[in-house]
Amino acid sequence: RAFEADGVTPTAAATGFCRKNKVPTDALENDGEYVWATVSGVGLSSVEVVSKALPGIISGLNFPKTMRWDGADTFSRPLRWLLAMHGTHHVPFTALNVASGSTTRLLRNSATPTAEVRDAAHHAELLASDTIEIDQDVRRDAIWTAATLLAAGVSGVIPAGAGQPGGLIDE
Repeated sequence: RAFEADGVTPTAAATGFCRKNKVPTDALENDGEYVWATVSGVGLSSVEVVSKALPGIISGLNFPKTMRWDGADTFSRPLRWLLAMHGTHHVPFTALNVASGSTTRLLRNSATPTAEVRDAAHHAELLASDTIEIDQDVRRDAIWTAATLLAAGVSGVIPAGAGQPGGLIDE
């Protein structure tokens, strides 16, 4: 109940609700079944929200095998860089002692092993132009096709189940 029997006096529960939401009791709205208050507030930008969330998300990733890198932090591999973009905006944050940036790494033997990223589509273009396949299924198919051709070229045989999910291809 939000109001006493007279229908006007707010109950302790309604008063507590108003105090918690920083609205006066006369701001309560009532349709006979439900009682509510309309509360407006200024929130954070999406970049700020993501910036605050990403360090916990990254440090919370679990791997079957981890190692310590730079002190107490554990991760599956050394964390060298972090790229975080929201649209065309860089999302600044630090996770596991690595600050995010708006650059990505390409192959070591590339003419430019690092590249500035404008947005997600541009990131995919940069990787594709350096022959880095980000789609796991496409990459798996390419590896399997190349392995099959190489094996056939030396009269080799790849076990039938090796190309199935969970087989050798996933090792």
